[in-house]
Amino acid sequence: ALSRNLYTLILVVDPATNQGLEALATVQALHQNMYPVRFGLVLTSRRAADQLSRSSGVSCLGPRRAPAGDSNAPADTADVVALYADAKQRYSAKTALDFLFGLATSLQAPFSRKDLVSTYATTVASSRGSWSKGSYATEADKVLDALAADAATTGTVGPSSVGHELLLNMTKYASGKGVPVNRFLMNGLISEDLDLQASLMQMLGREQFLLQRMLQEKRLKVEKNSKTVLSIVLTEARAVPRYHPLVSEKPSEKSFLVPPADLAARLWYIGSQDPRTVSLV
Repeated sequence: ALSRNLYTLILVVDPATNQGLEALATVQALHQNMYPVRFGLVLTSRRAADQLSRSSGVSCLGPRRAPAGDSNAPADTADVVALYADAKQRYSAKTALDFLFGLATSLQAPFSRKDLVSTYATTVASSRGSWSKGSYATEADKVLDALAADAATTGTVGPSSVGHELLLNMTKYASGKGVPVNRFLMNGLISEDLDLQASLMQMLGREQFLLQRMLQEKRLKVEKNSKTVLSIVLTEARAVPRYHPLVSEKPSEKSFLVPPADLAARLWYIGSQDPRTVSLV
């Protein structure tokens, strides 16, 4: 199992931004080419993260929306997550993922609700092998109408809204780890941008070298029930539980943080040649 899950890539993306869409398109290409990386997607937005910090995230996320039925209204992250959650519950995880990939290859931000519904209907119909798109467009309109009606009543995306729990949980995950929106993690190492094409190969090469070294030095404890390298790192008591931007992972970065003793004791330095290289999980 470990040989199949050496690398775990977790992307924290906003699917209503061009940066997030480009990252999803790259993930689709890697997925289709059977790239040896285990992927995880966290869909959220800076607005959702800000609202979570202000409201404790126990009741609602999201802004007031345009009235139901306004097809020219701009779509946002909550709309995308609502359709993703509905497709996953109604059909399958594969169909929901196909919707996200279709969104990434068909649209550019900002896009309207009409464009979002059209892309949903096209990709879901294709995923399910259907010739007709009309019923899927109707489904999407109903989901977004309910979302808009809830927002018109409460001014927010509340607990009754489709996809609210999913958006809330993913926002809590990203905020709890301290990972900014439109970033990615490779085995707990955080990238300071979302340019997968430029950064991923470099991080993979670096991670492969570190894993080989850790295995040789018996610093990586591999058990029979170990599912991923990431899960092994998470069990290490010295792993930092939350990312902080003051700790830089860029080798070219000249400034660095001298942590207090209690934090220094929890840092897990995994590159002796560059003591600033630290696994953040």
